[in-house]
Amino acid sequence: LNGGVGGYTTLTGTGPIGQFYFTQGRLTALDPAGSTSVTYMPVLGSVLGPTGCSTYGQLGFVQGASSNKCARYDGFQIQSNTENSQLGAQLTLNYVGGFYACGSGQDIWYKLSPNDGPSSCSPVSLYTVPVTV
Repeated sequence: LNGGVGGYTTLTGTGPIGQFYFTQGRLTALDPAGSTSVTYMPVLGSVLGPTGCSTYGQLGFVQGASSNKCARYDGFQIQSNTENSQLGAQLTLNYVGGFYACGSGQDIWYKLSPNDGPSSCSPVSLYTVPVTV
């Protein structure tokens, strides 16, 4: 779920694997400690620049709200596999752009365009996997 720098998501973290669901149209994450009364919301940590908020940012999960003025909480969707919906669904943000693993820590970033944000990134597909709870 988290485990990267600043509490953001990474592919190589040592934290628990995230478990997610949609409620009232919003992506929500279960509490990794197992509490059923605590949930986490996805946040895209966009960066404030001279022309406004960036079109890229790190993916994280927070309780409540982030102190980042450019944080984005909405627009997360899942898109079924076009070949076969039984193969799962891919996480998207407003059905545009994509997710990338960046740097040595393989931190997860969203980029509207591949040239946005940090370099040394590889595209990643974040797919759903059914689980029994």
